[in-house]
Amino acid sequence: MKIDLRVAELLSSRLCHELISPIGAVGNGLELLEEDDSGMAGDALELSIKSARRASALLQFYRIAYGTAGAQASVRLADVRALAAGILEGGKIRLAWPAELPEESAPPGTGKLLLNMLLLATEALPRGGEIAVGLGPGAGGVVATTTAAGQDARLSDEMQAALAPGFSVESLTAKTVHGYFLGRLAEAYGGRLDVSAPAPETVRFQLTLPAAGR
Repeated sequence: MKIDLRVAELLSSRLCHELISPIGAVGNGLELLEEDDSGMAGDALELSIKSARRASALLQFYRIAYGTAGAQASVRLADVRALAAGILEGGKIRLAWPAELPEESAPPGTGKLLLNMLLLATEALPRGGEIAVGLGPGAGGVVATTTAAGQDARLSDEMQAALAPGFSVESLTAKTVHGYFLGRLAEAYGGRLDVSAPAPETVRFQLTLPAAGR
């Protein structure tokens, strides 16, 4: 899959934006520990540890979601599920990802695609809620879904436009680049991505992929 330089730059900006907060918090915690004249050493250490774990979780997640590692057949859905749980831990969004998803029927790249779908689902939940993940046989191959449900759940018009084939790279922003990346990623794996609203305050991302071996 070829990606325009502007897309790579915007994805890098997004990743850096996600990491600035936890890494900055680690630095703040270490500074407090160094000064340690206010009796807050315990709080500072807790802040540093929590923030370091958050930064590590984000790096591991994006390594699979954006990097070449996610395309490898050795990536297991159980590990991908753990990455997803890691970045949502302690936030406003609950994850419903069954442990028994059919690993054997998932074609290579399924985990990478699910993580990118999960990211888009989080953006459809401005006030929090739940994201349910599913995977199973469907017409034409394997169907993967992420369903975002919560108050005011919706996908912006700009993001829906970025998902569509033929969207202009020059029109991308740091807020919409992920939708563009997911759309092109789905195409690269021979998939078809559909976005729907099956119920009020619900957004579903459904990706149909060729069955493994086809």
